[in-house]
Amino acid sequence: MEGEVSDPEGAFDIRDDRPMPSKMSLGSLDYPFDDLDIGESFVVNAWTDEENAGRRTIENRLRSAAFRYGKKLNKKFTCRFMSEDRKIGVWRTE
Repeated sequence: MEGEVSDPEGAFDIRDDRPMPSKMSLGSLDYPFDDLDIGESFVVNAWTDEENAGRRTIENRLRSAAFRYGKKLNKKFTCRFMSEDRKIGVWRTE
């Protein structure tokens, strides 16, 4: 049937008793984007091991949040991984 997804091995947990979470608003994030003036920054611990495993997920989430906040506030932010500290810095650039 059109639109159906085959699940021959039961890989999907299909249920009708799971409530959908409310949409995450930008206001629920704990990053101080709206407090930054041009040239100011903040850092976030990247929680990585020696090989930087897991860094990309954290960095991508932070970049996405910075982009969304920037659009909402009409500002621009830049994120950079600081390998010596294993932290991700966010700078307001405009």
